[in-house]
Amino acid sequence: MVSLAAALASLAVGKASAEDWAGADAETGQIADIAGLVRLAARFPDSGSVALRLLNAQLAAGEMTAALQKIVVLYSRGYRLSAASEERLLDMADADQAAWLGSLFGRERQSIEASTVFATIPANALLVESLAQDPQSGALYATSVVSHDLFVSVGGGEWRALGLRDAAALTGIVRDPRNGMIWVSSGDPGLGSEPLPGFRGLIGYNPAKGAIVRRIAAPEGSNPSDLAIAPDGTLYVSDGLAGVIYRAAPGAESLEVAVPVGTFRSPQGLAVVRGGKRLYVCDYRYGLAWVDVPSGKVNRLSGPGLQYLDGIDGLWLHGDALIAVQNGNRPMRIVRLVLSSDGKSIESARVLEQANPAWTEPLGGTLVGDQLLYIGNGQWNRFGEGGAPDPDNPPGPTQIRALPLGK
Repeated sequence: MVSLAAALASLAVGKASAEDWAGADAETGQIADIAGLVRLAARFPDSGSVALRLLNAQLAAGEMTAALQKIVVLYSRGYRLSAASEERLLDMADADQAAWLGSLFGRERQSIEASTVFATIPANALLVESLAQDPQSGALYATSVVSHDLFVSVGGGEWRALGLRDAAALTGIVRDPRNGMIWVSSGDPGLGSEPLPGFRGLIGYNPAKGAIVRRIAAPEGSNPSDLAIAPDGTLYVSDGLAGVIYRAAPGAESLEVAVPVGTFRSPQGLAVVRGGKRLYVCDYRYGLAWVDVPSGKVNRLSGPGLQYLDGIDGLWLHGDALIAVQNGNRPMRIVRLVLSSDGKSIESARVLEQANPAWTEPLGGTLVGDQLLYIGNGQWNRFGEGGAPDPDNPPGPTQIRALPLGK
């Protein structure tokens, strides 16, 4: 049995070469054989989700040596299994393997607490998902999935619901800096067995008029979610259930497909470069990609191999870096991913915050200068069928936290 130090030293960590995005869909998630998962891991080398699937397959097949090597890779890239999983692995291992694993599992699980509470949204807002701020008025907007409404607080004052007519579940939100319009996505995230009533698409709210002034319809059956806006006002919206990315050019009355089904399994957060020629996309299961907007070609955003790049929910461009809320990682964290000069790969990664004891699940937010305002205690676990609050675990106030981003 090699030593832990030797196993760690044998891991080659270097910048991965850029390549085409391999594509993923529901069938990709059904791959369960070891050979198929090895090929899938080669296609998506920065996916911790795929690495875990391969580990479980190796353990089920009794391939303990290969499984141990995979565990070392997981831990070297900042992933941590649950305490229950670690105990199960120790029980499965022989004496030498258990001693070896024990030295790996015994490492301290580091918590990085770098944010502070910025504001608190009252419990009657229910399931708050994301934020946007108007820098001119200081108004802060928050979308609610269950209330089907948009909430606003001006200058730190009381929160009030705006009463958006015919809205469904509101998730994504973005402000158009050209005219101050607040755009929110209205859809059905599948909280209930029955289709959710209400408008499907994007709703444009004009703060100056205090009214809805635009609606952009989504295709039937779609679920618009995370939003991003290009400098010319083009809107991009992800559908994490269908695996589609839509767009709407300025003045459009309906969404059109920008990236079709079969490219991403579960696209979440989006970020557009300043010139509008490149769109960054996080696939929750498989990692980060960038879309060449003029051609529509999708490429994998390769990283240095130091951290996994899947499990990302929120994504923002800040200077020469991407800021990512990685709530699908264990431990959950917020990271700064510094881009190469051409923006086609990641040069380095730094954890800004990790496993904050005040978190339940960090969710969406917005950049305000050199800080990220984000939802710190997501409450998806407090709602059941059809969005009904759990009587044994009722929703509470929602914390907005402020995280300095540095340079």
